[in-house]
Amino acid sequence: MQVTNDILSLLEAKGAQVAQETQRAVILQPGALGDCVVTLPLVKTMKEALGLGGVDIIGHTDYVGIFPERTAVNSVRSLDTTEVHRLFTESSQFDLVDGDPLIHVFADYSWIVSFLGEPDGHFEQNLIFTANCSHSAEVFTLALKPPRECTEPVAQFYVDQFAKQADLTLPTAKIPTAERLIKVTEGDRDAGVELLDQTGVDVSKRLAVIHPGSGGRHKCWHLDNLLAIARCLQIEEIEVVFLLGPAETDRFGTTETAACWQCGPWRHWERTPRVPPCTRS
Repeated sequence: MQVTNDILSLLEAKGAQVAQETQRAVILQPGALGDCVVTLPLVKTMKEALGLGGVDIIGHTDYVGIFPERTAVNSVRSLDTTEVHRLFTESSQFDLVDGDPLIHVFADYSWIVSFLGEPDGHFEQNLIFTANCSHSAEVFTLALKPPRECTEPVAQFYVDQFAKQADLTLPTAKIPTAERLIKVTEGDRDAGVELLDQTGVDVSKRLAVIHPGSGGRHKCWHLDNLLAIARCLQIEEIEVVFLLGPAETDRFGTTETAACWQCGPWRHWERTPRVPPCTRS
């Protein structure tokens, strides 16, 4: 009898584990690339803490499209094609018909984390209603931007918010900063080497990539400081590449931009910056 009970207990435990691992979560992340990257520790934490079978992201595919196969994110969906905007409707006027496409967007998820809307706001209430049209799901609304007094990294802020709302006791208090959360595939590496070679970068040397921009001008370090760093790196025979996009090109609008950004998204810094020489202690 004892053996039978032990076997039943093992089968029940295994069944519970399988049921948990088939559960999936989705994160609604409307932010730009930087916001999406600092969400990756949250994805990993949710997978490990909840034993989930997968975590997807609904966001702007221009930013999150590279995540599957390179990160803990299993798949991505576009905000623009899921009609998520309908959830901003005033709750008293929000309604769904049978077979509504919006129901199917969340039908596969047991955990839903949203960086859209406010806690207890119309969006969250409509999201809960939509998810519960097909099954019961846990819904959490997190703040996209930390408050001014917050001193911890944004990635940690996201994880702490979720852990508090989900009443989770995480095995480690802090995110490991040395852990690599984005893998580079062989195809990525080959394409990168080819692109650098076309730009005239010596791929046999060590490489430093400097991205001087940000979504907010007030968050950008002065360009002269970055040019000084570039010169210091070149003294150490490190190849330096400035990575700029349309926002940086428009923002700087200077000869410095023209010098480091003349032929596509990558450009090797080829002239001596007009800054004081680098000093070493």
